Amino acid sequence: MSAERETLLNTVDFEWDPLEAAWHKNYAALQQFAEREGHGRVAQDHVEALNGEDLKLGTWTTTQRQAHKKDSLDPGRKRLLDELVGWRW
Repeated sequence: MSAERETLLNTVDFEWDPLEAAWHKNYAALQQFAEREGHGRVAQDHVEALNGEDLKLGTWTTTQRQAHKKDSLDPGRKRLLDELVGWRW
């Protein structure tokens, strides 16, 4: 890809890594939940609204816990979750 095209895509906030962006969006929703509720124990069917978008936060947190048990969770992501108030594995 030419530098010009890359620059154009960056000017419209093109998402280069949508999976990474989705993880951080869900993490932001978890932060919002934890700040409001005082814990990170999200019900399996809980949906959290963040910036006008409904996120299946319960499903996402379950997935993070399963990845941790399988030792497949990225260490940086694990650290962020460990630092979150009220988060329990």
